[in-house]
Amino acid sequence: MTRDGRPPEDAIRNYPGYGLAAITAAHARSLNQAVAPDPLPDEPAHGVVYGQKKRGGIGGKLRDGALWVVRPVELEVN
Repeated sequence: MTRDGRPPEDAIRNYPGYGLAAITAAHARSLNQAVAPDPLPDEPAHGVVYGQKKRGGIGGKLRDGALWVVRPVELEVN
């Protein structure tokens, strides 16, 4: 996204109230996960992390290594 001059908010433009977190490919690979580009029609910068996440606390370790790029906001309810 940065290379394309797009702000992070652009990735969640169709998801009001959602946030965006990021991990590095190096972090995922350090947990024996594979990382690959997975462009979507509405998000060309999308990627995917492959590998077993339910055993050994991998999912939690991925979460713990994530940083908020855009924090979620609470939607007003009328």
